[in-house]
Amino acid sequence: MHASLNKTKVYLDTSVISYLEQTDASEQMQITRDVWETFKSGKYDIYISDVVIQELAKCSDDKKKAALFSHLNEIDYKLVNVTKEMFAFAEQIIDFGILKKTQF
Repeated sequence: MHASLNKTKVYLDTSVISYLEQTDASEQMQITRDVWETFKSGKYDIYISDVVIQELAKCSDDKKKAALFSHLNEIDYKLVNVTKEMFAFAEQIIDFGILKKTQF
């Protein structure tokens, strides 16, 4: 499916998806689940990188990991494969002082 020109594009990082099962932060978890319902409606073009998938796969709690991937199956998203060029560009942004390395 191609991205629609009319839809807002949203990139989800690992922390957003993790908050769907963040039981020690119930208020944030509920807010994230409410937003997730909007994502399930197809109102947005959702993007997730292969790095996010790799990070979720490293979750040591198998029950939580299964739940997180189950949530991903509820939405239509496009997978972005991170390339060496993307990493090089990120390094340039860090070198310019726009963002810190810890923000990537």
